[in-house]
Amino acid sequence: SPFGWLLRIGPRSCELRPPPVLTQDSQGLQMGSPARHLIPASGPVHNPGETFDFPNMLKFNLKGARHFHWPRTTPPAELSEIAEFFVGGQSIIDLDSASVRQVGEDLQITELPGRMHLINMSKKFCDARNELRVLYSSSKLPTQVANALREIDADLETDVKLIATAINESFALNQRNIREHDDPSSDRQHRTWNLYWSKFISLKPKADETGNAIRAYLELEKNQAAKDTR
Repeated sequence: SPFGWLLRIGPRSCELRPPPVLTQDSQGLQMGSPARHLIPASGPVHNPGETFDFPNMLKFNLKGARHFHWPRTTPPAELSEIAEFFVGGQSIIDLDSASVRQVGEDLQITELPGRMHLINMSKKFCDARNELRVLYSSSKLPTQVANALREIDADLETDVKLIATAINESFALNQRNIREHDDPSSDRQHRTWNLYWSKFISLKPKADETGNAIRAYLELEKNQAAKDTR
């Protein structure tokens, strides 16, 4: 389940275990459903940032930013790679990087000079976030768990918008930060990457809070079931 990082249960035990330390080397996750189904039956616990595809979204938005500022330097193969990655995803406007004005019945949105205003989101991110919203909208989910998941969703919104913020700030500091962001021979390599992750809101603390809320709910269910059988 994509939200298996909330709780972990051993393959031969029903004992609840707190999530271990999460690493950047994690793989993808699978999907769960309210309360008990948020807990996977077995397997490793993964990084929530990986679940929502942030490393890859940052990577390809950086490539897109380079094309935005220097379109003639982008090889056709890289353009195809960017387009393919975002197939099935969505885009949002960073209003801090755009000018919005009313033109008749329409809104006209144009980017501010030197600022990328469009943030692209992958299909993996959109699918995981949509399922998260389905989870916390369920009437079967305990209120405290639903509220904790809503807080995670709010952090996702902030972290997505941060992609444009970090790229634009980095470009303003030194244009080479964008142009040479993935050049291993440049002293500008990873400058934008590091800026983004230094401001990224970690999802793990909220995931831990949600895990605690689920554990409390399951303990309550267990005690109630014990009373009912007396």
